[in-house]
Amino acid sequence: MSKITTTEEADAFAKQNFKSSLNVTPVAMGEPQVVEGTDIKYWHILYQNPDQPDGQPKPLTGGPNNFVLDSGQIISIPVRPPEPDSKSFKELVLEQYRSDS
Repeated sequence: MSKITTTEEADAFAKQNFKSSLNVTPVAMGEPQVVEGTDIKYWHILYQNPDQPDGQPKPLTGGPNNFVLDSGQIISIPVRPPEPDSKSFKELVLEQYRSDS
C-alpha cells in the first residue's frame, strides 16, 4: 500500500523529511512519474530559493538527483556519466524500494 498518492503529499513529505544544508526549499511538483514496468510512482525533488518565491524550482547543479517514492522514501541518485556497468534508474529504484519497504 502506498503512503504517498498525490503531488501535494509528496511535496509536504519532501519539505518535512529532506535535509539540506543549502538555503533552498525542496519542492515536489507536477504529475507523478511511474517507474517503467512497475506501479511505483515517484516525484523529482527540485529546489527553490526562498528569497525568490516567484522563481522556477530547479535541480541542484552538480548534486545528486533526489526523488520521493510513493512508499515514503527519499532516494538520491548520483549524477555521473554512464559507465558500462552502471545500473539503470529502474534498477536503482527497485534496489532501494525493496530494501526499505
